[in-house]
Amino acid sequence: MLEKIRGSVEKGVSLGKSMQIIKFSFDPTLISMISHGESSGILALSLRQAGEIMEKRNELLKKIVAVLIYPTLIAS
Repeated sequence: MLEKIRGSVEKGVSLGKSMQIIKFSFDPTLISMISHGESSGILALSLRQAGEIMEKRNELLKKIVAVLIYPTLIAS
């Protein structure tokens, strides 16, 4: 997956467009943020913000899974 993106970027395709090649792996919001960052010259900021958003989503997902598993463990 990352090799495809890297190869595409090395050929001159933007990172956002390259990520769309394998869009099932990336959230459309993330792709939008990256594309906007590229076009406005603030890619580093966009990548940092995207990373923070992904970390927050991951933490939320962990909490949701824990909340869903807890009643099952208690009932066992």
